[in-house]
Formats: sequence, structure tokens, C-alpha cells
Amino acid sequence: MKDKTLYNNKQEEALRSEDVLTGKLTFHSLQPPDLSKCTKDEIKEYFENTYDLTESLFTSLVDTSCFYKCPDKLRLPLIFYYGHTAAVFMNKLVLADLIKPEERINVEFETVFETGVDEMSWDDIENFRMGGEYKWPTVKQVHDYRMQVRQLILKVIERTPLLLPIGWDSPWWAFFMGFEHERIHLETSSVLIRQMPIHMVNMPDAWTYGPFNFESSPPENLFISVEKTKVILGKSYNYPSYGWDNEYGRVEETVLPFEATTFKITNEEYLKFVEAGGYTNSCIDSWTEEGQHWLKSRHANHPIFWICNNGCKSGCGSTLGDYSHCTPDDGSNNFSTKENIHKRPDFPYRLRLMFNAIDMPYNWPVEVNYHEAKAYCNWKGKGFRLITEAEHHALRDLPVFENFQPLTNDTSCDIIYNKCNQINHNLQFGSSTPVNYYPANKKGFHDVFGNVWEWCEDNFNGFPGGQTHYLYHDFSNPCYDGRHNMIMGGSWASTGDEASRFARYMFRRHFFQHCGFRVARSPTSSENNLEKSDPKVRLVQNSVYILGYGVSENPIALDQKLYEIHRYQTENTQYLYETDRTETLCYEDEYSGIYNMVTEYRHYLASMFSPIDRAFLIQRNIQNARNHWGEDDSRMMNGTHVEKCVIKQFTWIPNELHQADVVIYTMTDRLENPKGWLKRTREIVRPSGLLIIFSGGQFHQNNLTHFIGEDFELMKSDTLHAIEFCRSDIYPKSTATVTCWKKIA
Repeated sequence: MKDKTLYNNKQEEALRSEDVLTGKLTFHSLQPPDLSKCTKDEIKEYFENTYDLTESLFTSLVDTSCFYKCPDKLRLPLIFYYGHTAAVFMNKLVLADLIKPEERINVEFETVFETGVDEMSWDDIENFRMGGEYKWPTVKQVHDYRMQVRQLILKVIERTPLLLPIGWDSPWWAFFMGFEHERIHLETSSVLIRQMPIHMVNMPDAWTYGPFNFESSPPENLFISVEKTKVILGKSYNYPSYGWDNEYGRVEETVLPFEATTFKITNEEYLKFVEAGGYTNSCIDSWTEEGQHWLKSRHANHPIFWICNNGCKSGCGSTLGDYSHCTPDDGSNNFSTKENIHKRPDFPYRLRLMFNAIDMPYNWPVEVNYHEAKAYCNWKGKGFRLITEAEHHALRDLPVFENFQPLTNDTSCDIIYNKCNQINHNLQFGSSTPVNYYPANKKGFHDVFGNVWEWCEDNFNGFPGGQTHYLYHDFSNPCYDGRHNMIMGGSWASTGDEASRFARYMFRRHFFQHCGFRVARSPTSSENNLEKSDPKVRLVQNSVYILGYGVSENPIALDQKLYEIHRYQTENTQYLYETDRTETLCYEDEYSGIYNMVTEYRHYLASMFSPIDRAFLIQRNIQNARNHWGEDDSRMMNGTHVEKCVIKQFTWIPNELHQADVVIYTMTDRLENPKGWLKRTREIVRPSGLLIIFSGGQFHQNNLTHFIGEDFELMKSDTLHAIEFCRSDIYPKSTATVTCWKKIA
């Protein structure tokens, strides 16, 4: 019988499935609908399956207190992720005009559960929101909220006319955005639950681990040569499946000859690195500078899901800060098969699965972050590296699909639409499988898709011809910062779009995921008389402002002798403004003006488009805080109460912004996707309140009426003088169009 005593020694009533589920318990994942011919019934079925999968995962927690634990100190309590996906559904459907603002179910929940998922430098962590400690809702309250959201979405699907095909500009896109967003969190929440103390989880019914009794060890992990080939990266906008913004656009690239390992690196192979002192000073030169910083701050001794007996800190947060997975086995949560064939007494580590600790399956792929994968490659010797995104495309070959066609606009060319049991994805198993469990493709590579993701050398960035979507402008954009690396191929937990051939996902290099790697190398001129073949690696070239740190360069952590490095401009145009001279891009007195207005209002919240330190200096009442090209000082009027003004930087207008009497936009032309920002104004301006919009010429009366005319009445339009701007390509004129609008009561 499993020990139900919680880590904090607080005894709670065991969690029942009905405490979490608003539908049925299932771990069977459906294929996504074909957006060129789907029916409403198919859409509803896919939605309910998506919703059910999330809730079924959370039934694994032993009681309600576990929802308020932080399994990772850089993430939020699990209650946030239980409520987050439902709140995002509501917010996106309101923005798409499928739900009216007055149909909102719980504005408070749709605010607190809105953002805070991936620990970016501007995110709060653990229990904090808007600068203060927050008391989370009860599990019962969130359960009831999810039930109401489920019922409303089914109602909205039924009442909304279905026009096929569903494309990028269709209001139905918002539904599928919600579906696929939830499926992303199905996987990321599975990682968090895997990080929970083992006595706080139970294995749900119908959960199936991969095979343990796979007796044969994988053959030697040899390198396979890949010839020079051309690949096409990107997805067409008329392809009939949902895709995230970063998938669209097109890049044709010639991949030069390279070699890659047959299998992803296994636990057994990685053990050699660990036992050679890979996590100690003896191998410190194998780690990048960033990796060394992570290694020191994390106090890591081995991969996160490996278990030793030395009390290693697990990296949990809040009240779990001292918890360790690495304790002697007490038998309270071991899992074994009748045969126990996987048992390796000589392997000095066990493995934490989702809900159990097992003897190490040496032939499963190791799961590590980028820093660990990169250190292993460097330890192997000069010239060994990770693959690139383009090389991952060059590895691909899918002979197991009888109807697989060259890339067309028919869904049969995508792996997620093919009923096939030859890939460990789409929850076929609830864990990894041996690296040689499935047959190799025609090129000889195993697990190009599925099992675990693969880390790539490339920074995450968009493709030429791509664009953000107004419903989720800040999905990919904040990650085009040079600090997120590509992961490719999907894992056993990847479903829906994540398991698609078009999937492009990313995480910060220190991030934990069901993610591994394979080793690659390029031939040198001395090998078989081949011409030197340097892989092309895509990196973001721009310096990016990090709140609290200032403008930071993106250093190249790769050996430039081994790569043909292509440095691309970030596809997030907001980052192009965030430099040391950003202040010259603003209208005259934009900063000092917001504080001078405080004399007329009790409270003033400034949502800064660019996170400029000088604005914060002004808030601290420091004079001479800003100047135009080093000349004109900014000073406050006598009697200005700067303490009344709060400054926030947002990549989006969150629900945290409550309705105001006056909203002023001075950065409309600088927005990459202004449609979403403009549509959000209807919920942040009080009835009969004023909306004032400054524009360098792109947004005049008629243009704005198209976006906000249903909710606002034009009061006045005028032209004002504005300072010259250093970005003449953005602001060719020195005048600004100013329109004043009144919110229709």
C-alpha cells in the first residue's frame, strides 16, 4: 500500500476523480480534425477529448493540497495550470467576438489564470501577482469554473455558423487555438507532475508505461552519414490544420553532408559522462559559460529524473524547497513488472517516471536540458555537437505510412493524421520506450519523431513570410530573444499540433522537458578527401532588453570554427526598440507627461511599450532622467505625485488592467499586431470613458473605425507636432494623428 502521508505532514482527504473531472477519465488522444472538411460534432469531440486529457492528468494528485505545491521553483503552483487553459479559452473567444464580454463566467479567474507560464524575466513566480501575495482559489471553485467553461464552449460551437475551410482569418481559429494551447499544457504539466514528490502522486487508471521487458540492448550507437540535401522549412497558410504563428513562412535550405547517431543518446551512454565527472570541476570545460552558471546555481549532479541516494535537491519551490528525490529506496512507490527484466543492479541510479521510481532502463533515451546535452557533446571530443533544425528535416523519412505523400496541402502528409503504431507519441505510452523499440526509417535513424524531443543548436525565431496572430500576439514573439533554443520531433506526451511534422517548439536552455538529443558531426577536409562541411546554425543577432538587467548581448556559445553561423534579426519587432537609445522613439514628453497627468487623476498605470530604465528613474523622482540625444532634460512639474503612477511592461494587455476613465495609446504604430491590442480596449475603458490614440500616420479615423467602431464613438481628430524619430523607416513624418474616442455606454 502506498504511503499517503504528504511531505508537509498534513493529512488531507484523498482526491477523488470527480473532484477534478468535468468529463470522463481518459488517456486516449484523438487526431486533430481536418480543417477543410470537419463537422461540428468532430470539433466538439476533439474539444472534449482535449479537456478530458488535462483533467485526467490532474487526477494523479493524491489530495487537494498538492494543487498548491510548486514542483519547480521557477514555475507556479499546479492549481494555476489546472485553471489556466480554461481561462485562456475564455479570453481568446472574447477577443474573437465569439463570446461577448458580458458572457464572461468569472473575470477574476480569467485574470489570475491568464499568464505566468514560462518563467520569463518579467514573469512573477510561485504565489505572486501584480506585486502582492495571492490566495489561490479552491480546487472546488476551479473545478466548477472549468465545468462552466466546458458547457459554454459547447454552446458557442453549436451556435456559431461553420464556414469551411477554417483558416487563419476564421473566427473558428480561436477554438483550435484553445484546443492546441491546452494540449501544450497537457505535456508541460506532465513534466511538472513528474517533478512532484513521489508520495504526492498516484498512477491513474488506464495509464500505461512503455515496455520494461525489452531484453535486447540497442546495438552500438553508430554514426550514419546524410548526404547533401535540400529541405523546405515552414508551413503554408492554406494547409488544413491548426498551426502556431512560428510555423508559417518558408525557408529553403541546403543541408550540407553530416553524420548523426542512429539513436538518441541513452541513459547508459550518458552514465559514462556522469561517471567521468561530467557534473564536477574535472569536466567544467565541457560546459558553456551559461551552462556553468546553471550548473553552479542548480547544484546539479546528474539528470533531473535520475535518482541517487545522496539527497540532491530537486529544485522544487516554496514549501517543497528542501525536498529531494534522491533518497534511499524505501519501497513506498517502486514499480516493477512480473519479469523485472529491466532491472540493472550495476546501474547506480534509478529513474523517476511520472508516478513511480523504477530501476534504470538503460536503453531508454536520457532526458536532459540543453546545457547538459551540449556538455556531453563537448566531452565526447572536438567536432561533436547537436543537430540543427534543418538537419532534423534531413533525417526525416516516414516509410511506415503507406499513404504518406510528399508535402502537399492534404493532411495525409502529416504524421499526426496517420493511424500508425510506429511512433511513441500521442500518448501511445505514458513514458519513453527503448531507443530501438520501433524500426528505423529508410535512412537508418530511430525515433526521429516521438519518444523524447531533440535539442537543436538553433535559436528559436520566426520564418520569413510569417506573422503573429492577433488572438495570441505574444505566443512566440517573447521567445525570439536568442535565449530559447529549438526542440524538434515531439515526445510520448506530444499530441495534436505538437505531434505534427510542422511543430516548432522552444524552451530556455535550462528548461526541463521530456527532451533528449542525438549527437552529430560534420566531415572535415581530412576525412575521405571531403570538402569541409560546416552546418548552418540560425541564431538571433539582436541585443535584447531583460527587465532588471538592461540590454544584454546574445553571445555565441558555439565554436565558430565548426559552424557556418547565420545571425538573423529577431522576428519580434518590439525587441528592435529595446536598446539604450529607445527613448528617442517616443513622442515628446511621453514619460514626463504621464507623471504630470497624475495631478489630475488619483491613480495612473503606465503600460510601457519598451521597458526603459529611465521611466523607473523618474518614478523614483530622480531629475534629469531622460534627454533627447543628450540635450533636453525631463523634469517633473512641482507638486507631481509620482508615487501614484505604477509602471508595467506588457507583451499583451492582460486582464489585470481594470477599466479606466482614460486610456491613451502613444505606441500604436510600434505594435507588431495592433489589431489585438485595439480590440482589447473595449474591456479596459469604462462606459463613457475616453480612448486617445496617437499615431504617426498609420492609424487614422477610418482605419481605427474598422477595429473599434462598434464600441467607440469618434469625438475628435487632430494633427499635432511630434519630435523627429531616429527610426525614419518607422516614422517618416514629424506629425502625429490624434483621435479621441468615447466608449459607448
